[in-house]
Amino acid sequence: MFLDLCVPFPFDPNGTVPKGQQEALCRSLVTEAIRLGFRGLAFDVSIPLQSTQINAHKCPIPDVPVQISDPSLLSALSSFSVISQWQPLALAVSRQRDETGRFASPFLFIKRATLVATSATNIQTMKQFAQKFSDEYDLIAIKPSDDKSWLAATNEAICDIITLDLSSSMPPYRIKRAHLGVAVGRGVFFEIQLGPALKDPTARRNLFANLSVIVSFVPLERLLITSAADNPLLMRSPTDAAQLAAFMGLTPSPTAGKAVMGSNAVAALYKGAARKTVGGAVAAVPVSKREVDGDEEMGGSSEVEGVGAAAAAAGGMSGA
Repeated sequence: MFLDLCVPFPFDPNGTVPKGQQEALCRSLVTEAIRLGFRGLAFDVSIPLQSTQINAHKCPIPDVPVQISDPSLLSALSSFSVISQWQPLALAVSRQRDETGRFASPFLFIKRATLVATSATNIQTMKQFAQKFSDEYDLIAIKPSDDKSWLAATNEAICDIITLDLSSSMPPYRIKRAHLGVAVGRGVFFEIQLGPALKDPTARRNLFANLSVIVSFVPLERLLITSAADNPLLMRSPTDAAQLAAFMGLTPSPTAGKAVMGSNAVAALYKGAARKTVGGAVAAVPVSKREVDGDEEMGGSSEVEGVGAAAAAAGGMSGA
């Protein structure tokens, strides 16, 4: 099963874009995701991390942003039953049920917040957000913008994902092996977004040039590739992402590259669930390995222990 863990939620806090237009874009993003083979996506809200904004913040993402009624889309999702199997994750979408008590959506909607951190951001502010909005957001990511916020994100911040800025000629912070190692030890995932590279040839060249240190020091199990697509045309299929991961040297082959939107994404969800629990533990439920990895040609056992194989990659959960 494949998940795109970062799609900007079409939300205009200033109210200049008509609500109907926002809803239409949201629906087109979900429709394209299903068409490309995704069974869930994370709608993301980018939040400048300042204490005054945290106090006033309200999550704009509904638990079920889009009601899926198109017969062709429902047919594509007909074999997907993971929402009920993943009840222990307590995702926001699982709170919504229809009049019969069944889950209101066959598609996995995930709510994510990306905190844009700067040197002025206090580590306590990061922790305050994670604690205050733990039930509102299924995933919390941090996007550092300088050395100080990078150190805070890798060493102390309560988060599930660190978004890497690799689209400029020089990243805004110094990426060192020790920093990456600390974050990996805490169970944090590192995210590479394709959106900027697809929009701009210069950003694409910079992404390829900056990947060497990531390839060397971050294990494959902790890497995520997301579309960060604010337009359906920028979304890419899991197969395209896997081939790109292999081409960039992130994975040894396109088959192994499926993990960056497959089992790694599943493990990131378990990391988010563990963050919310005392002791950093979460119950696991058996799920088909084929559902987790999305690999129709995979042999061997059809079961893993509790999304087991995927969730194990999130190790060190309690440390974050």
